[in-house]
Amino acid sequence: MERKYFGMRFAIPSGGSHKVTLPKTLVEEVWRRSSREGFPICFVLMENRVFIEDLDRMLSTDLYPPEILKEVEQDWLEYGWKVRAKKLRELDLQLMRGKINERVYDFECHRIHEAFVNYSKKFRRKLLECGICLSSMPSIEDLMVSMEILQRKEEEESFYELEENLKKIVNEEKLLESLLD
Repeated sequence: MERKYFGMRFAIPSGGSHKVTLPKTLVEEVWRRSSREGFPICFVLMENRVFIEDLDRMLSTDLYPPEILKEVEQDWLEYGWKVRAKKLRELDLQLMRGKINERVYDFECHRIHEAFVNYSKKFRRKLLECGICLSSMPSIEDLMVSMEILQRKEEEESFYELEENLKKIVNEEKLLESLLD
């Protein structure tokens, strides 16, 4: 097994979670991704070790058991629903306000749809390889409730992050005042 150290990073508190900046060499050399694009990553605990894996690589390897892949599928669905709803809402507003025309709107909607479809195909293929039957799609009411819960959770996390930032600013202001005195 190849081993390589990519350096240390600090986990910065943000809302109820922490943020970490991934090393550029990890993103570009191991995952072969552009350092300018966002992409999904997964955190997996196996044999008392935490693994950080690019979703594409995770779906193209046999290292992860079906039960882990099933959890990844559920996370992807929830994340995909939330992101699609947010991006489509933003596009709707831009179109209504005349910031984009109908052609740009259609193109961007298609791009969002294609990204979700491509990952869905990868999941379907991987889960079928593992012998997992795809779960049935929830009713539209369940989907709407899930999306509403996710939206509220996202708003709550944003509020906590804003609150943390305000506390930092106040503390920095107090520190500057004490230094000036």
